[in-house]
Amino acid sequence: MDLLEAWLPHGRFRAEAVPLTAQPSLASGASARLEFIVGFDEPPGEPVENAFVILRVRWQGREWRVLTRLTVTADADGSPVASTELITFHPVGFSR
Repeated sequence: MDLLEAWLPHGRFRAEAVPLTAQPSLASGASARLEFIVGFDEPPGEPVENAFVILRVRWQGREWRVLTRLTVTADADGSPVASTELITFHPVGFSR
C-alpha cells in the first residue's frame, strides 16, 4: 500500500493536507508513523469528538480513503491525547 496524502479536517483539531509520497510502501502488517502540526487549543479534560485523520492511499492499483475517527482530549498541560474510535475505508470516487 502506498501512502499518498493525509490531513485532519476538524475545526478544533486541524492540520492541512500533507503529501506522503516520500514514505515507503507499506507491506502487510507493517506500520508507519505520521506527524502533523495540529491546531489545538482546548482546556484540560475538554474532549474534541469526531476528529478525523484522513489518509489517501493506493492499494492494488486503486485509490482509497482511510478515515480514522478520534476523540481528542487535552491532558493537564494542554497537550492533545487521542483515542481511536473507528476506522473505515472506501474507494475514492465511490459516491459519484
